[in-house]
Amino acid sequence: MTQFLLSGEKVVKEGSANLWKGLEAVGGKLYLTDKGRLVHVPHRMNLQRGIVAVQLSDIIDVTTGWTKFMGIPMLKNGLFVKLQHDQYQKYVVYGREAWLAAINSARWPTC
Repeated sequence: MTQFLLSGEKVVKEGSANLWKGLEAVGGKLYLTDKGRLVHVPHRMNLQRGIVAVQLSDIIDVTTGWTKFMGIPMLKNGLFVKLQHDQYQKYVVYGREAWLAAINSARWPTC
């Protein structure tokens, strides 16, 4: 399913990811594209099914962290994206360090 891609856009990196929306960890896939977008496409089984896309230029910072359960750190699989206007996105991903490197590489390509 590539209906979320813009004309001529290609996927650079993809993987399974949950995006926290309130109390729901919305399962789906996370995509990094060559047009500078980070896109979360949810599975059909979620209550919240909207595609979430952000421009890399709107990202202020990307860090890794722990996924917590009832405030207790459980797993080192968190990817936290700080956006403009004090907005945040929290993802649960496999290979968070690889995601961090890929996003930062896309944000600041070497000359």
